Amino acid sequence: MDFNTTCSQDYLGMNLNIKEDAVYISQKGYIDALVHEFEPIKEYQYPAGTNLFDTKQDGPDINANDYLAMVMKIMYLAKLTRPDILLATSFLSCFSHCPKEAHWKSLYKIIGYLKQTRNKELKITGDNKLKLFCDASFNAHPDNKGHSGFVVWYGGLIFCSSRKQKVVSRSTFEAEFICLFDAIPNLTEIIEFLKEVDSNDLPVILFEDNAAVLSILKEKSGKSGTNKHLNHKISYVAEQLKNLQVKVTYLESNDMLADVLTKPLQGVRFNKMRDMLLGNVEFPETITEKTK
Repeated sequence: MDFNTTCSQDYLGMNLNIKEDAVYISQKGYIDALVHEFEPIKEYQYPAGTNLFDTKQDGPDINANDYLAMVMKIMYLAKLTRPDILLATSFLSCFSHCPKEAHWKSLYKIIGYLKQTRNKELKITGDNKLKLFCDASFNAHPDNKGHSGFVVWYGGLIFCSSRKQKVVSRSTFEAEFICLFDAIPNLTEIIEFLKEVDSNDLPVILFEDNAAVLSILKEKSGKSGTNKHLNHKISYVAEQLKNLQVKVTYLESNDMLADVLTKPLQGVRFNKMRDMLLGNVEFPETITEKTK
């Protein structure tokens, strides 16, 4: 992909600032309108607190239609240009059928965070290496279910997901593998699309921070008794990775890009992962060295 022109244009609430090195996408106007609608809004450093998954589900009821409308407005941002709020928005959307005051306040916190970070942009470059980052938090929710997050990267973030897992996993390995199993169909569709519009020779790299997942993929089956119930998932994933010619590699948890989609990070850790996710800072050598 070559950027041989410089211009700025608006499209569907997004501002596309096209420069020689990359495209910078933002939604400052949309954020301003959202903040104005719900003013006064206090500014926050993070979209959620560490107790996000323990949000109390009691207290006064909130009008479900008003709550859902607010969730959808924020989700539009999360899905297009602000993946840093996707974890909190996705989790809070689960309560659209019976929202409580605590959930409403949590949505206000996301808007307060957007107010403080309205100038953040999503950067897309011409790098043609496709990368998949997969991560999961084991036993993250009060009902003991895990939380999955994955990122598809092609010169920048082009797709990501953050969702509560549908079943209770029995180990960290199982939670991580469920995430990978769910990510593969999305990766397959994106690869097929990119091959049609770009190149048939598309290098693909999967980054995984769980050594047990990497080991089981090499065996291509859950031979031990504790993993036999995952045999069909393991065989499916291994076959798909082989067919798609995906290079599977280990990545330290400290540099796992999808980590910010699985748990409510805070402080320096959150800022680092957010800026990497948006493409505002370069990847560390642990990633760049493995993509050469």
